[in-house]
Amino acid sequence: MYDKDLINDTLKEFLIEGAELTNFGFPILPKQNNTPTDVINFNELLKEKNPRDKYCHFFIDDYRFERLWKNPMAYEKQLSYLKGIITPDFSMTADMPRPMQIWNCYRNRALAYWMSTFNRIIPTIGWSDEESFKWCFDGIPKGSTVAVSTNGCHNTYGKAIYRQGFEAMVEILEPNKVIVIGKPIEVSSDVPKVYFKSHGQIMKGETDET
Repeated sequence: MYDKDLINDTLKEFLIEGAELTNFGFPILPKQNNTPTDVINFNELLKEKNPRDKYCHFFIDDYRFERLWKNPMAYEKQLSYLKGIITPDFSMTADMPRPMQIWNCYRNRALAYWMSTFNRIIPTIGWSDEESFKWCFDGIPKGSTVAVSTNGCHNTYGKAIYRQGFEAMVEILEPNKVIVIGKPIEVSSDVPKVYFKSHGQIMKGETDET
């Protein structure tokens, strides 16, 4: 479905219709307690033969799912067929201007809230640096299942900020479990974690032992 009006609607206010908002203006997502058994990425959605067995994630390059933001309704039916959705993850990196980071975080929350109206979700959490901790957990309820990715975090700096953010997330949100997409990075928290391979790992044919 090609909807020119939706494509030209920059704010996409319909995505958060009925939502309670935080002081920062992010929609508050419903608390979740669910665990995927299998995952696919958004680019595989339209060709997936058994979507009711899968959770879809967005831990891929932003340009590959920018089309979802431009015209969300074009993908509602396919997303509703899934067992669940690990919500969008528009990038937030330390070298991005701060307003752009906040805008991407807002887009993640707005799409997540909309998705929660027609399917079960797992909220995605992302951060860039310690300064982002002031807003990057906004709208996520305490005690919920959440999801993170280790993509791009395997150099020295990346591992350090991943661990710092993970520990802040656990302290602030107290998640019941964390779904992790990508190679494990050791953290000090003992919160339950469930791991799945990233798209890059699958493309490289990496095994669990790699």
